[in-house]
Amino acid sequence: MSKHRARALGLTLLVALAAAACMTGRAPQPVVGGRAMAEGEMIGEPAHRTGVPGTPTGVRTLLAAGCQDGALIVRTNVEKIVAGMDCSKAEPAARYEPFLDQVVAITYTNGRLQFENPTAGTLEIPVRNAKVYGSDATP
Repeated sequence: MSKHRARALGLTLLVALAAAACMTGRAPQPVVGGRAMAEGEMIGEPAHRTGVPGTPTGVRTLLAAGCQDGALIVRTNVEKIVAGMDCSKAEPAARYEPFLDQVVAITYTNGRLQFENPTAGTLEIPVRNAKVYGSDATP
C-alpha cells in the first residue's frame, strides 16, 4: 500500500470515528464496568441510621433521577445506578424532588429500587436488572 493511500485510509478512519463520537448524544451508550446490584443490596444509608453498627456503605446524596430511553438513571455523589424501566410508566419528576440533594439509602429488592430519607419518606420504583457504575456522579 502506498504512503498516500495509507494516509488517506487513516484520515477516513479518523473522520468515521469522529462522526461516531458525535452521534453519542443521540442515543445512550453503554457504560463499561458496572456490576449487577444484588437482591437486597443497600447503597448509602439514611441520615437517621448513619453511624449505627451494621449499616452499609456510608452516606449518599441523591443528585438526579429520571427515566430515559428505557432506563432509570440515578446519580448520587458517589455512583450511578442504571436499571431497565418502561419510561411510559415512570414517576413524574416531582416525585423525586423531595429526595434530591438529600441523604438517601437506595435498596434494590423484589424488582424495585427503593429510595429512603427520614424527611422525604420512601419511594419505590419498579425496575429490572439494576447495575451500579463507579464514580460518575455528574448530574
